[in-house]
Amino acid sequence: VAFIRNVRATASDLVVPGNVQNGMTVFTGVGNCSRCHMIRGQGSVLGPDLSSIGAELNLKKLNEAHRSR
Repeated sequence: VAFIRNVRATASDLVVPGNVQNGMTVFTGVGNCSRCHMIRGQGSVLGPDLSSIGAELNLKKLNEAHRSR
């Protein structure tokens, strides 16, 4: 979540602890998110571009969207 928050705007009304670099490591590595998604021009175009997702959804909505996939 810290990585998404750092990308653009805020994903939460509350401060969410985390490490941006660790988030990027998950996005591009073990989470395999970049296989379908792109952030800041890095990743794939198969799924939605997540570059501004933190400005569009709050933390609760991000969690709900992730669980529903």
